[in-house]
Amino acid sequence: MRTSWNVALQVGAVVACVDLRSTAPGWFLFILIITIVGALFPLIPTVLSLFLLRRRTLPASLAAPFVACAGFLVLGGLTVPDFDDVRTHAPVMVLLGQGDAPVPDAVHGLAMLSVLGWLAALVWLVVALVLVNRPSRRPAGPGHPAWGRAPDAG
Repeated sequence: MRTSWNVALQVGAVVACVDLRSTAPGWFLFILIITIVGALFPLIPTVLSLFLLRRRTLPASLAAPFVACAGFLVLGGLTVPDFDDVRTHAPVMVLLGQGDAPVPDAVHGLAMLSVLGWLAALVWLVVALVLVNRPSRRPAGPGHPAWGRAPDAG
């Protein structure tokens, strides 16, 4: 995957998540906005993708966790329910025209799966970054043939 596509994917996932969260606002969204950590935590893959722009392409071992982070972030933005003083809302329910209906247990389960999946993908991403950027442990190849010869006596 090209690094520019990865940055676009990460930015698009954050924008989609914020847009989906704004369809069912409540106290959860308010808390995320007030606490700086809650607002910046989903930006970690985006920032990491910006640091990798110096590369032209990403190996599959790095592209896969980036795609997983983006997918789980959008899924979380779609399914994680929010609450106000009376009831809970989930963006998927609002988009389906059932914003006043109670949030089904399946949506709650999918929301928890998306949050845990995003956290696992983030750990996977950090491990993949460490493994890709570590120095090679391969032994050095044979030296140049001229290095083993004695100097010419002249």
